[in-house]
Amino acid sequence: MFNFEKLNIYNDAKAFTKLIFSTLMYLKIDKEIDNQIKRAAVSIVLNIAEGSTRGTKKQFNQFLWISQGSLSEVLAGFDLVKELFPLKKFDYQIIYEQGEILAKKINKLIH
Repeated sequence: MFNFEKLNIYNDAKAFTKLIFSTLMYLKIDKEIDNQIKRAAVSIVLNIAEGSTRGTKKQFNQFLWISQGSLSEVLAGFDLVKELFPLKKFDYQIIYEQGEILAKKINKLIH
């Protein structure tokens, strides 16, 4: 087992990414937007994993900031989807709330 697999934030990010993928699976949206949101969601997880292997807290924080940026990209993508395609407000609200929770956890690790 790698150290990143033991991190709560890694597992939280993975759960958020699963939520994103499962939501996108049933939506009928533009393929490019779908792919971009998925790449950003995966980036959250991968940057936490990569950053956790760095030697210093400062280096880890850099990767956490990148994860935070990718999280913002996911949420902005869903905001765009909400405007362009039919999406239940309930679905968006769950994603937004889970994104806020994850953002707070990442910020807590950075500071």
